Amino acid sequence: MNNNPKQKFAKLLKSLPNKPGVYKMLSKEGDVIYVGKAKDLKKRVNQYFQKSKGQTTKTQKLIENIDNIEYIVVDTELEALILELNLIKELRPKYNVLLKDDKNYVYIKITDYEDFPRIQIVRKIDDKKAVYFGPKTAKHKVDKTFKTLKKVLPFRHCNLEIEAISEKEAKVTRKTIKYPCLDYYIKRCCAPCISNCSKKQYRQIIDNVKSFLEGKHENLIKSLKEQMSQLAQDRDFEKAAKLRDRIKNIEEIMERQKISDPNRKDTDIFNAITSSGKAFFNLFQIRDGKLINQENFISNAPQDDEQEIFSSFLVQYYEKTTNIPKEVLIPVELKDSKTLENFISEQKGSKVKVLNPKKGEKNKLLNLSHKNAKIFADRNRASWQEEGEDKQKILKELKKIMKQKRYVHIVMKAGIK
Repeated sequence: MNNNPKQKFAKLLKSLPNKPGVYKMLSKEGDVIYVGKAKDLKKRVNQYFQKSKGQTTKTQKLIENIDNIEYIVVDTELEALILELNLIKELRPKYNVLLKDDKNYVYIKITDYEDFPRIQIVRKIDDKKAVYFGPKTAKHKVDKTFKTLKKVLPFRHCNLEIEAISEKEAKVTRKTIKYPCLDYYIKRCCAPCISNCSKKQYRQIIDNVKSFLEGKHENLIKSLKEQMSQLAQDRDFEKAAKLRDRIKNIEEIMERQKISDPNRKDTDIFNAITSSGKAFFNLFQIRDGKLINQENFISNAPQDDEQEIFSSFLVQYYEKTTNIPKEVLIPVELKDSKTLENFISEQKGSKVKVLNPKKGEKNKLLNLSHKNAKIFADRNRASWQEEGEDKQKILKELKKIMKQKRYVHIVMKAGIK
């Protein structure tokens, strides 16, 4: 039996092509335990079997568990990156960085192609024609914003299919209704289902919702104030007063702006803390010069390679997200930054830069993100520790009751859930 990995794969390593592609590392059981991409397959795969002092324990463990290597040749680095992403999603290999598929991730969906668009909270993107905002990691916060927005901008979220007969009239095409739903009576929907508002009036509501979700709060407030002023001129003081209250509500749910710089580009700022085989990411989203959102993500990180952790996470994140900025700030310099830029730019449909600022204000923003990532990691670590302590208490109680160590050993081996 050959225990030297390099000698074991010597023939394969020599036959690898100097071309871009994806390689799969398999265990003795035939399971894919790692998927990687490469600009040069021969060069990249051979690196795993070079004697290196800098090689991490986790990488060494990966190499020890490899029983076979398969590879696929492609034409470009970008094709390799996309194929790697798809294989990771499908196979979820043990040693790859995996963005946690959290059940709390949600999107805000707007069926913008309809005459009277619906706005709904959904868990996945399943309609290519619709507009999505997300992923959002805290559903309870999205629910709260959604409810408040409906008070201010009475959009519909039902499943009725409504078409415009004319600019002022609408008809329900799939379901027949005699009366509007409760939302209309509690002033949470303007009821296009009974032609209570025109297509133009409803479109203004939808445009205002989109402005808010894009972080353009000032545009929304300006629009509402113009409407309020016109109503006051028309001496419709009751409606003007309602709009005044709506403006106050919008200002209440606007996040406090920690950054305000009208010249700043739309930017995503990422930083992370790695601990116990996991990476805790913090994201700041700056749009129109303002910090409009903060999200936290967890990914499995069986590798210690910081470059791989960030590169893999960013590919998986930007494959999911719908709100892509002009630049992305990260704390590490990536070897494949150009390929990553091309991938994100393709997702956005225009040029996106991935930057690693070493100094200045952008670096300060990265440091701020790092502090928040640490807070997020500490909060999660605390819950794990508490869970671990609870398990130990249970085991001690079991030991007292059973008075036999071997039963406790069996329970510990199986794990308590």
